[in-house]
Amino acid sequence: MIEFKGDLSSECIHFYIKKDILRSLIIFLLPALPFIIPMLILSIVKEELFWGVLAGLIFVIAVGMAIVEGTVFLKKKLPTQITIADGRIDKLSVLEPKNNPISEIEAVVDYGRWYQIYFNIGFRNNYVICQKDLIVKGTIEEYEKLLEDKIIRLKK
Repeated sequence: MIEFKGDLSSECIHFYIKKDILRSLIIFLLPALPFIIPMLILSIVKEELFWGVLAGLIFVIAVGMAIVEGTVFLKKKLPTQITIADGRIDKLSVLEPKNNPISEIEAVVDYGRWYQIYFNIGFRNNYVICQKDLIVKGTIEEYEKLLEDKIIRLKK
């Protein structure tokens, strides 16, 4: 059995906050653009401030929602415990507890101080994170041996 337990480092959390805010901006702004662009055009063509203010308001709301999604909810999705045993990976977190077989792992990305596990189950769960200094049972060598054919090491 291999187990990672504890709070992720601020470096790791900030990495995922940036990543999640960018993803959330895309999710919230893309549907808003078909409304924002015509409103801005109307504001310029008709010289009415109302449409420009409304477009700005929609933009600010979309960006605000992305920031909330990328910070508040992300911290509740991040793991407090990852257990690898009996051919399964169990992730414990406030919002998204997960339990997946090891056979569904698509890739394990080594970021240097932590690993991020991706599963090949449609939607990629970006929050199965194993921080190397939080290992409490087993060793990093056992972890790497178990997942050796899936590990992708990023160059710094």
